[in-house]
Amino acid sequence: MAGLTLALQLGRANPALKIAVVERNRHPCREAAFKVGESTAELGASYLRDFLKLEDHLNGQELIKLGLRFFFSADGNRDLGRRVEFGLSTHLSSRTYQLDRGRLENELARRVAAEGAEFIDGTRVVDWSGALDGHRLELEDDRGARRSLTARWVADASGRPGLIKRRLGLEEPAGHAGSASWWRVEGNIELEEFSADHAWRLRVKDGWRRLSTNHLMGPGYWFWLIPLASDCTSLGIVVDPSLHRFDEINTLDRSIDWLARHEPQAAELMEDRRDRVLDFRVLRDYPKGCKRVFSPDRWCMTGESGVFLDPFYSPGTDFIALANTLITDLVVRDFNGERKLNDRIERYNRWFLTTFMAARVLFAEQYSVMGSARAMAAKGIWDFIRYWGSIAMLGMNRGQVDLEVTTGTASDFHRLNVLDRNMQRFLREWAALDATRPEDTFIDYGTFPVVTQLNAALVKPRAGGELVDAIESNVQVAERVASTIMARAFRATGITPRQEPLDPFTALLSEGLPGRWDRAGDEELDSMLSSLWLDDGVLRQPAPV
Repeated sequence: MAGLTLALQLGRANPALKIAVVERNRHPCREAAFKVGESTAELGASYLRDFLKLEDHLNGQELIKLGLRFFFSADGNRDLGRRVEFGLSTHLSSRTYQLDRGRLENELARRVAAEGAEFIDGTRVVDWSGALDGHRLELEDDRGARRSLTARWVADASGRPGLIKRRLGLEEPAGHAGSASWWRVEGNIELEEFSADHAWRLRVKDGWRRLSTNHLMGPGYWFWLIPLASDCTSLGIVVDPSLHRFDEINTLDRSIDWLARHEPQAAELMEDRRDRVLDFRVLRDYPKGCKRVFSPDRWCMTGESGVFLDPFYSPGTDFIALANTLITDLVVRDFNGERKLNDRIERYNRWFLTTFMAARVLFAEQYSVMGSARAMAAKGIWDFIRYWGSIAMLGMNRGQVDLEVTTGTASDFHRLNVLDRNMQRFLREWAALDATRPEDTFIDYGTFPVVTQLNAALVKPRAGGELVDAIESNVQVAERVASTIMARAFRATGITPRQEPLDPFTALLSEGLPGRWDRAGDEELDSMLSSLWLDDGVLRQPAPV
């Protein structure tokens, strides 16, 4: 997907460019059991829909996603209707999708070839040599035939093998750990079958729950259920290896045994569907860092050939969108004769890797929070607001290629990153203190105005100073939300804000950043977010849909 979308974007940015795509797999490729990475977040969805003009395919051949949905552990995880549910009952303004990767990549390959690029499938790159006067690629197809290509620019979109990264020794730890197993099964899985509770079923329109990226969660893990338009379902286990061993999930049988211990309803579902399993894959230690992704030597990386953090929140397509737009800008500027690109290349490289490292705090050491319904629901709200208000808004408006915008937002991003780093620590420590085990509650985050307003703001195009001002305003909203979440948590746990290290605003002050920390929180937001805390155990349920 990274290479095909880049080829499409480059060709449309300047039709005079001569583009070749070297693809290891033969096309058309298999649907359903082809590649993982089937869910999109708002930035990645906008890139496919609005930048690449794939709306007809997305609406007609893929599924429209109903946001994220979390189910927190309760009562042995034997009845989904007894678990705290965090999700949506209706769609938000900025649309996202569930992708059948085989179906999508077949369509991308068709469009890339139709628009003039040379699409060379069933072929691998066996050697690469790069120099300022041009790159040379040695290719071999799956029948053993060889050929050479020369190019002024080369983009490595080879995925985890990462030809350029390995050749130049650019591998770097990502500062995070995680392992996963996943498989696809024939047929749809309706979540309403997981509970006989009629009232629970009525919370969300019949058949809509399955359209979410559904997470069954517990301490140190999540299990996904993602529907595909090819009438199949993607299933997967993701674990923190410090809490769950990889060798407990590295075969299908072991994965089902693991589910029997942690998610017995899911295990029963799999026992009934063993004969419908289409594939099984595993990945140990999936996070990957990189020392450089864009070079003045006119090579670049996109997708997993460069960096990858975590499948939680589905950020993979977001990073493809950010990288491809930066690469396209550089290639077109070079083709048009712009000189002295090196400074811009260095700034793009630094910005992209800084953005990657800032996102790491959402995942690193945070899987333990998944065992606390209250802390994890608060984390979900915080992470949405942090993402939509900053990097999603910037990327959806191509702000990463406007040096005035990236310069103008640098202080706000720094401020937000410092707060986020300490907010994530606060959430982790709160989860460790939270002994409550609430049940039978629906937290519909689509009823929170601060959430719906920030999401709706994503669909309004912005540029230049207007984009800078919007991000500054959003950071101020994030600070109010952080204050309110902390004030509520302090009241719920009996801990006062003066007791370090639970007050992340201390870090802002220590860096000379004036804090907007209100120890009482924001009254309006406090009322708005009250359902997160489940203080009285009363079921707060919206009217049946």
